[in-house]
Amino acid sequence: MNEIMVEEMLREFESGADFDQDLKFALAKIIEVGGSTPRGSGAVILLKPDGETVGTIGGGPVENEVLATAEAMLSKEEPDFRRLSFELDSEEIEKIGGICGGSVEVMIEIINLTERSRDDEEVES
Repeated sequence: MNEIMVEEMLREFESGADFDQDLKFALAKIIEVGGSTPRGSGAVILLKPDGETVGTIGGGPVENEVLATAEAMLSKEEPDFRRLSFELDSEEIEKIGGICGGSVEVMIEIINLTERSRDDEEVES
């Protein structure tokens, strides 16, 4: 999934947004892979505060861990950024029920649409 698709997903969320509320979303993106992985670099998933997601970074236990971390980040008051690393050998893969091995680096950041909207309004003024 490329940057254009990420922007399209953000616009999809923004289109129904009421900017009187604090609207934050978590964006998780695969930034590096090694070996066999279900998705490659650039794959993204967006997590809304209500638990709705758009996109995928490959499903399974890695995506579940990323979403759990993103959910915890969304509950904080301050914006946040994290980088998670996953190294799965064959024993670990069997234990967690994964089907691919390899390594995955995932970046998670919080996007505040209310702040983006206000910034855009200030630029237009």
